[in-house]
Amino acid sequence: MQLARDPHDPEHPDAVAAYIGGHHVGHIPHNSAKKWHAVIESLEMKGLPAVCQGEVTGGWHRPGNSTGNYGLIIFATDPPHEITDDDPTVVTTNGRVSIDGERYCQDYLTALAGDRTSTQIVVHLDARHRHRITVHHEGRELGWMTAAMSERYSPFLRELERAGLPLTCIATIRFGIVRYEVSLKLPTGSDLVSAIDELRQH
Repeated sequence: MQLARDPHDPEHPDAVAAYIGGHHVGHIPHNSAKKWHAVIESLEMKGLPAVCQGEVTGGWHRPGNSTGNYGLIIFATDPPHEITDDDPTVVTTNGRVSIDGERYCQDYLTALAGDRTSTQIVVHLDARHRHRITVHHEGRELGWMTAAMSERYSPFLRELERAGLPLTCIATIRFGIVRYEVSLKLPTGSDLVSAIDELRQH
């Protein structure tokens, strides 16, 4: 999800609009919109969009004209700030875990990488299905872990969720031999075991 100032709102000059896939889907509540200005402007100066993790909630259409509107939840720090490798809410490590399925989103990865051969982004790991952990960026699926890797990392992600921490990590987009590839910065080997034990102690 991308956030941007909305100077065209005559009643609320501090308005911040939310976009998914380039479509305007709503606004940050007006009483807290101004908190977002600094981080949006800071990222704009670096030529980067202000993106964050979000979740679409509700919504239905049933027989008998029973309908419900969709809602949108944004996950962010308070006050909002740019997430870096040093941010404690993002899993960071020197470990590298490859994923599958990137071949289906090469156009999207090319747009993210721009003219760079390698770039880093923050991604969300969807662990609802333990045999297929999927990797998402702004709601777009980038790929998935193999069944074996999904089973290995499910306990770690469950502990993160239990601790109230976001299921996010740094991902590296790098051009390989024939196409862009994505790898995740996650603990591996004994570091993974230690990370799970540490989370269970809290």
